Amino acid sequence: PGSGVDLEIFRDGAPRSLEVEIGEQGTGLMLLQERKPTGELGMRVRAVNNQDARRLGLDRTRGVLVLEVAPGSLAASAGIRPDDVLLKVGDTEITGVQEFEREIEAGDLERGIRLQAITAGAKRFVFLKSGG
Repeated sequence: PGSGVDLEIFRDGAPRSLEVEIGEQGTGLMLLQERKPTGELGMRVRAVNNQDARRLGLDRTRGVLVLEVAPGSLAASAGIRPDDVLLKVGDTEITGVQEFEREIEAGDLERGIRLQAITAGAKRFVFLKSGG
């Protein structure tokens, strides 16, 4: 546990390299949903798992973990960075990727969407807002 390995996979007919950290298998099912940093937000997230919670000092698995932020994106402009954990969209607590995406889609990026995040152990609010 804790060591890294490089993997090459094929997705959509093209090779893709991934860096994977070896961990211990927890009990129960581990959901891993990833999204490419595309679309308006420009970030890739996945559900927080037990390993993430331990590594980041969280009291439980909740929210989504930011894996990647595209330079110049709305997420980058809002100050979101890799390893941030996004806990809430507006007043809704986020439990996974699908809920995060649903709440973002229901929001209004022109007016702005408030997110609650944990960055390096500290809670903060960030605002996603498009240029209009």
